[in-house]
Amino acid sequence: MSDSVVGRVVLITGAGSGIGEALARRFRADGALVAGCDLPRRLGVASTACDLAMAANVTVPAEIGAFAARAEQRFGRIDALIANAGTGRISAIEDGAWNDIELVIRVNLFGVLHSIRAVLPAMRRQSYGRLVAVVSRHAEICPPQLAPYSASKAAVITATRTLANELRGSDILVNNLIPGPTKTALNPRGLLAPDASYATAKMLALLPTGGPSGRTFFEERDYPVFSRFSSGETAALL
Repeated sequence: MSDSVVGRVVLITGAGSGIGEALARRFRADGALVAGCDLPRRLGVASTACDLAMAANVTVPAEIGAFAARAEQRFGRIDALIANAGTGRISAIEDGAWNDIELVIRVNLFGVLHSIRAVLPAMRRQSYGRLVAVVSRHAEICPPQLAPYSASKAAVITATRTLANELRGSDILVNNLIPGPTKTALNPRGLLAPDASYATAKMLALLPTGGPSGRTFFEERDYPVFSRFSSGETAALL
């Protein structure tokens, strides 16, 4: 397997801040052709991180579809998608604002599915593709006040496992990436730099034919999501 991303076309959602921006800059610095999208207010940052930047809301199929189409038209193919765009709200199930609950589900779950659906036609045409969804250990830890976020990430893990079964026999692989406790606007207390997960993202974007699919990875290792941990191990990974 080549470890070079030179000339690879990588699409990244949420490329205007945090992990998405950091991954875009690293992929581009290593020679990949990077197309990134984000909300209009973050387009300026995305434009400096990507070869092609476009305003698109991942919860709107027409917008994310137009982004994928423009990227394919510009670069001729789509080798990998990093479905990174996400959001979070502190919101209790019992009395949290319903708008907050719905927003998190729409962005974190529907946004990933819309993004995957947008790029799959191109990947089908070229008989190749690598799909990477950014998830979280909150899917199994389930901390209080974060039910929508945790549920959305758990749903993405389940959806990508299902998609891997649907894509079996093709050279389109789909996997999940856990970045770990990354310092971003959503998580200012995070311990890791925004680009800390680049090595794992790069590995998943370059998986060889016949590589793993339907799996979840953390720090370049296959991670047994939903397995049981002691309280000490759990706290260390939050």
